[in-house]
Amino acid sequence: MSERDLTDIPPVPPHLFSILESTRAAFLFIAEEWRYLMRLAIPVLIVQLGTALIYHLFKTWRETERSGFEAFLWELPGNVLLGWFICCLARLIIFGERLGNLPVRDLRFMQYRADLIRASIFLTLLLQAAVVLLAEISAAFTPSGPEQEDVSGIMLILGLAITVFIFWSIRLLVTPLLAAVDYPISLFLKQARGFMFSLRLLGVIALCTIPVFFVFQLFAALTMSPVETMSKTQMLVLVLLTKPVGIIISALMNAGFIFALKEMLGQSKKI
Repeated sequence: MSERDLTDIPPVPPHLFSILESTRAAFLFIAEEWRYLMRLAIPVLIVQLGTALIYHLFKTWRETERSGFEAFLWELPGNVLLGWFICCLARLIIFGERLGNLPVRDLRFMQYRADLIRASIFLTLLLQAAVVLLAEISAAFTPSGPEQEDVSGIMLILGLAITVFIFWSIRLLVTPLLAAVDYPISLFLKQARGFMFSLRLLGVIALCTIPVFFVFQLFAALTMSPVETMSKTQMLVLVLLTKPVGIIISALMNAGFIFALKEMLGQSKKI
């Protein structure tokens, strides 16, 4: 697993991957490797459940509303581990790498692998922080009540420009995966030009997310009261249940991204 030689990566037309095939491959892979992935996810789930429980109790005690940046900071340990989990998933799909077969005596390789994982986790946290920031900005500038009638044309144009930028930026969701397997992000951005790539990624996200979300919503509807009438205990249980569901969705979605990248970027060299 040496550093890749860029000369043997063939030129590939932009956004050339099948949404359905990438999603199908993701579901099949997760179904085949669920035991190993579940073992990897256990520490992630424990930390996420612990921080979610403490944060929920803290907000209940303070009787204050949930804050986006505050929640991001509280969830940082769990998100770091989730980034590590996604790195392991990417390297499993691309290299067939498992924690049990790492060449631990090869210090140069282990340091190289650790550098890739740190870079990937950093990109994951950076993307999450950007999402939180955009959500906070959107909430701050969204007019409500009488202010809705006073929205200027400039604000509408600015909002449209931000929407277009966000749509284009969807492709950046795969950058932690590229960092995990040492594929040059600059080369990827050249091949993923145009808006069709983002649209196809949205298709993968939808197909990987909707089935799990539907099952979760059905389970919640059958076993719990409506949100408006939930007790504090039921609300806490619901919050905790979102953590394993989130890990499953992340695994499926990122596996779909990886198979899409394999199809788009070629497999002559590690991806």
